[in-house]
Parts: sequence; structure tokens; C-alpha cells
Amino acid sequence: MKQIALKGHSGCKIYLNIPSKGKPFVRKISKDIQYNERLRNQCNRQREYKSNYAYVPQVLEEGKINNLYYFDMEYIRGINMTFLLSSCSINTLDNIAKLLINIVNENKNKEQYYNTNVSDIVDKKLRKMSHTLSVFKDNKIIKSVFNMLSDNNWSKIVCSRSHGDLTLENIIYSNDGKFYLIDFLDTFIETWIGDVSKIYQDLLVGWSFRNEIIKTKPTSENIKVRVLLLGKQFSCMLSDIIDDNKIWEDIFCFLLFDLLRIIPYIQDEAIYSFVMKSMEEVLCIADKGGLYGHINSTMCWPIYEISRG
Repeated sequence: MKQIALKGHSGCKIYLNIPSKGKPFVRKISKDIQYNERLRNQCNRQREYKSNYAYVPQVLEEGKINNLYYFDMEYIRGINMTFLLSSCSINTLDNIAKLLINIVNENKNKEQYYNTNVSDIVDKKLRKMSHTLSVFKDNKIIKSVFNMLSDNNWSKIVCSRSHGDLTLENIIYSNDGKFYLIDFLDTFIETWIGDVSKIYQDLLVGWSFRNEIIKTKPTSENIKVRVLLLGKQFSCMLSDIIDDNKIWEDIFCFLLFDLLRIIPYIQDEAIYSFVMKSMEEVLCIADKGGLYGHINSTMCWPIYEISRG
């Protein structure tokens, strides 16, 4: 059986397996024994997730190899959303915006409940991250992020179903014209607000396009224009389902959380600089009317400042 290593961000090993007979499949293997339970949870989320607007690769098998948990899933032939955006039409951009808002709204309306312990959960997460990032304790940007996250009132968060890592990289456009969600992730607070923040992680700072932006590839300008157009369409639709400015504040704080949580996994200096610049530019939004006051000014979005280095 032929095996091809695929790229991932969690530290897990991912392989495309091509058997001599039968269909190709993808195998995801835990990075260590301590991660086994988390990967098992991700497998269960993928198996149980149902949507009226997108498909999910079928889980085929699970087990352990050398005490490391793994699960196999069907291989979807296609491209992820980041590649699609580099050349798609304006009509396709509109369809992508509708897809994103439908997924968000669907999750928003599923399994809603208030968790009275949300503030305690956030405090515990911040303490843990403070310890993890103690080497950066004198970094002014990181200190500002921690202060803003500590000051936010998290008690009004409405919990719901979520994807956990709804970036454009984790949406596949298949060869037969279907959209698939991949790489589900368990998160410290289950809420649709986290899905929105992950989308803005791409739309505001261009996380899924970091390699093009960092290397200033010729395609990066084209991508930025399309991302901004997508961002404007998505934000307009999102405004129709959000009627409380506090939710915009929570999305903003989740976005800072998302960027902060990337840092421990970074092994490349250029990516580190990209994330730090992203956090710096996102923090500036707080002084310019907040996220809600900023979303319609797409030409001022951080993705432009970040790309200037």
C-alpha cells in the first residue's frame, strides 16, 4: 500500500493511504499517548456532525497502533477553500459567504444552553496558557492580549454546537461540486461564536493564506482582494443574525484567543512574526470602534497591514 504524508497543524501524523485494491483513505494518528483522548473526541465529533449545508468525510475505522490512537476516514478528492479563492468567480464568492453563514447559523441554533461556569473555564484556560507562554511574559503584545481577555465578561456566552476549527483550510470543495468540513476540534468552550472567530481569523488577518502573504507571492494581492470581498459579504450576512453588540465583543476576544493559542505550536520564525503582527493589528481594532464598528471598513482590515510586514 502506498502512503503519502499530509500536512497538519496539531502535531498529529496524517497519511493518505492508497491500497492496491479499494478506495484511498486518510489516516490520522495521535502525536502522543496524552493526545489519544483528544483525537478520539475529534473522531466522534466528525462521526456525529450532521449539516444541511455541507458534507463530512465518513469515519471508516479507528483503533491503536503502538498505543497511539488513530482513525481512518474517506478521502475527498478536491481542493480546500484557500485554493478555490485564488481563482473563483464573484458568484462563487457569494456562494461561499452563504455557505459560511448557513453553517454558523445552523450551529448557533443547535443545542443552545447557558453554562454558568464559562467564566471559571476561561480563567482556568488563561492561567494554563499563562504558564505555557511564560517565556513570553515580557512581550507587550501578549500582555495586552491577556489583559483584554481577562477583562472581558464571559458570563453571557451562549453555548451551542460548533465545528471547533472552522477555518477556510478546513473546508474542501470536492471534484463533484460539494463542500466538506474536515479537522473538527474540541475546544474549551463549545459555541458558534468560536466558529465565527475562526472565520475572521482568515478574513481579518489571512491565517489560511499566511504562506502566500509571508512570501509576498504574486497571487497574494489577488487573494487579499477576494478575501476582502468575501469578508464584506459574510459580515453583512452575519449582521442580520447578531442583534447584540456584546456578541461582537465576544467574537473579538475569541479571535485574540485563537491567535494566542497558535503560539505554542509555532516552529517557524516567519509564522511567529506573522501571528504577533496579527495580534498587534487586531488589538488596534479595539481603539477603532471595536469589531462591529470595523467590519464594514474592509480596506482598513489588518490583512493589509500584516502583509506590509
